[in-house]
Amino acid sequence: MLRVRTDFTGMSNGPAFSNLYFDGAGSSDAAAANTAVGAFWAAMANGMINYGIATTEPTVAELGLAGVLTAFWPVAPIAHSGTLTDTALPPANQGLLRLHTGLVIGHRQLIGHVFLPGACESNNTSGGVADSGYIALADAAGAGLVAATIPWVVWSRAHAAMYPIVSASTASKWAILRSRRD
Repeated sequence: MLRVRTDFTGMSNGPAFSNLYFDGAGSSDAAAANTAVGAFWAAMANGMINYGIATTEPTVAELGLAGVLTAFWPVAPIAHSGTLTDTALPPANQGLLRLHTGLVIGHRQLIGHVFLPGACESNNTSGGVADSGYIALADAAGAGLVAATIPWVVWSRAHAAMYPIVSASTASKWAILRSRRD
């Protein structure tokens, strides 16, 4: 399994990162996964503040299903800046892309999540939810990653398994990602 980490800089909420996982191994799969993640953030650029920069890290980690690192593969970092110039939403407000696997494990649907930082007032409705344009943009970016040549997966540390993502959908309400280290 491969992990592509994206670092976010320039946003007022300080340094942040996103981990996306793929079913693959070796340097060519690592390069494909890095390219797919770069294309995902390029597709999200029109939904992010212009001083926010999403950059893939220069290495892709290869992990066993238990989460043990087995290798690192060098890749060319891919950076994309947001394009929106209006007022940023508070850093706590982020878009939420839900990753659907279609599986039920332990009487629960297995759904992954990707938090999408850098949203602006132009993405927001007067009712305080994401507007239809933002939702369509994020849905299209998610669909592009689902259709990538390398399978995008949800990794379950608890079950030491990965599950293919069959679709992605954007929540209409803004999500809040609280730090796991506070």
